[in-house]
Amino acid sequence: FSPNQSSGLTNGDSCWMRWAPVYTSLRNNFIVNKGVGSNTSAMVAARIQADALNQLPKAVFLGACNNDYGAGISQATRTANIQTSLNLINAASAKPILVNALYNAAALAGQPLQRDYYRTWWREYRGTLTGLRHQIDPMNALRDASGYLDAAYVQADNVHPNVAGYTRMGKYIAGKPYA
Repeated sequence: FSPNQSSGLTNGDSCWMRWAPVYTSLRNNFIVNKGVGSNTSAMVAARIQADALNQLPKAVFLGACNNDYGAGISQATRTANIQTSLNLINAASAKPILVNALYNAAALAGQPLQRDYYRTWWREYRGTLTGLRHQIDPMNALRDASGYLDAAYVQADNVHPNVAGYTRMGKYIAGKPYA
């Protein structure tokens, strides 16, 4: 984990994995974060084999990339990119777990279009994916009444969760079954 110091994320408390003992029956319940800031779903699909699958993981939590909207990626292309990653995860005999993108805070420029892009994808396109083992929507734990990332859980950039947000997200993810 390599937190962005300028954002105030300076330690292991600043990632959801710190708060998510999801496979407690495994010997060490070790989660390796292979996320790369600013990556799109196409970038993840291109690097997932070398970065994650060559490590022979038991499970892969695949983030439904938060950067696709800003990169102008269509819903159909986003779906195809995520399906490519899922196919690779399944071919590696790992359990794919899809984690929904965060919709960002209402104060972020470009809202509500950005929120609606991610919400529409989760509701309408996610169901076309094949080979999913589990699906998790952390927005269930982090959203405000309008469907945005709650201001109590977001940094000043209105995009990234703060420690309270990562803690809540991790505990929410840990509370789901992964057998």
